[in-house]
Amino acid sequence: MNNYYDLVNKLQSAYNKKYNEIQTEDIIDYLTKRQFPMSALKNLYDLITEGETYLPRKNNIKNIIDNSLKSGGIAINTGLHPQSPLTQLYRAKDWTVDDILRNCSNIRTKQDRVTTNGLAAWEISFIAMWERLKYVKPEFRNMAKGRMLANGDKELHEPIYLEDIMEELKPIVKVKEEREEKIVDIATTLDNIF
Repeated sequence: MNNYYDLVNKLQSAYNKKYNEIQTEDIIDYLTKRQFPMSALKNLYDLITEGETYLPRKNNIKNIIDNSLKSGGIAINTGLHPQSPLTQLYRAKDWTVDDILRNCSNIRTKQDRVTTNGLAAWEISFIAMWERLKYVKPEFRNMAKGRMLANGDKELHEPIYLEDIMEELKPIVKVKEEREEKIVDIATTLDNIF
């Protein structure tokens, strides 16, 4: 299953019943708000079909998801290596943006001391997933984090578009030109003195 619609369609097929459009959107909105990982959709499908005789109503699906997440009944991120970038994405989903950026900064500080070869795989993965948040305008960082999490597993191969809320990065050109002018002025002054 590649997305939440696939889950709903597969459930409908399994029970040979249909949700109406509003119910389908409610279920998908709920999964999106819970930031339910795509990698665990098969587990959710198995949990629902093993425990329910009839196509569960939308509120029942919400209860199944909540109860299984609380009890650990759904294995989230199955098949992901514990140090993978996606694991780092989901690991920090409840962190504040400041905590995420502080962790990125700490990893970069460590990298300055020990080089990249001295970093753990999870640290490199964390930077790969989260460091671009520091280039987002501060007032939009929570929104950017939400977009990244909503993008879910696709974030690894198709990172969500954030350029519309990023700070404009301008190359520094004038500093070099001013410096060159000062060097010429100093050279001329020295020529005049000697």
